[in-house]
Amino acid sequence: MNKKNYFLIVCVFLLTATYSSVYAAKEKGNGILVTKEIQVDDFNSIRMGPGIECNSKFFNRSSYENPVFNYEQSSGKATLSITIDENLFPLLKINTSGNELSIETSRGTSINPSKLEIKGSSKNLRKVSVSGCVDLVFTNKFEADLLNIQISGACDVRMNKQARIGQLEIRISGAGDLVADNLVCKEVDINVSGAGDITMKGEADNAQFTVTGAGDIKAYDFIVKDLVCRVSGSGDVKANASGTLDASVSGTGDILYKGSARANTRITGFGDIRKMGD
Repeated sequence: MNKKNYFLIVCVFLLTATYSSVYAAKEKGNGILVTKEIQVDDFNSIRMGPGIECNSKFFNRSSYENPVFNYEQSSGKATLSITIDENLFPLLKINTSGNELSIETSRGTSINPSKLEIKGSSKNLRKVSVSGCVDLVFTNKFEADLLNIQISGACDVRMNKQARIGQLEIRISGAGDLVADNLVCKEVDINVSGAGDITMKGEADNAQFTVTGAGDIKAYDFIVKDLVCRVSGSGDVKANASGTLDASVSGTGDILYKGSARANTRITGFGDIRKMGD
């Protein structure tokens, strides 16, 4: 068993143990779906709390539709709709306070929906914090001066459309992944301390990639002018730098890079730093 699979199993076990101890009452969806339109104040932050189970995501992914939050950036009034089993909707706690939209379960209760689809829109989004099993999808083009993404659960974040972001900060401490197909950024700061992977395409002026866990950063198609890479865990970084590259490895992971950057490299662990063919 490789280190990443072991780390993933440990994460799943800890998540399950946490839900079992903190969320003692478990409710399963009855299969009768309802859609509720909910009035919310404008928000620029989304927090998905714990209590929403989707254990089958790990064991039968092909036949299970993951709970999802489909987010749309819109110039109009903030909106929110939720599709879920009718017996589970009363167990959700939905609140907007201080520009933050939070969705979680009532304390002491976990839910296992047959389907959960959340649709929300707002003018801007500056922070995303997901700690459960609900995936977050950016459904249209997105623009922001600043965006902070924190993934500490087993959920994924997907940015399928172009996203123009001045400062992008990503923190992954769980088993979730992030996929961005067309990022245009000035500054990017990424830290992977869990088992999740990041896959990116696009470009940035400056970036720092830090891996202290078992996750990987796959960014051959994300061209950075000036890049700093730090690997002290077992994960790998695949990067592309055109100006300068400052890379160091003190763990067992590797840094593989493409591009014409002037490279300054240091290795004090068992990993490697290698330039790959373009």
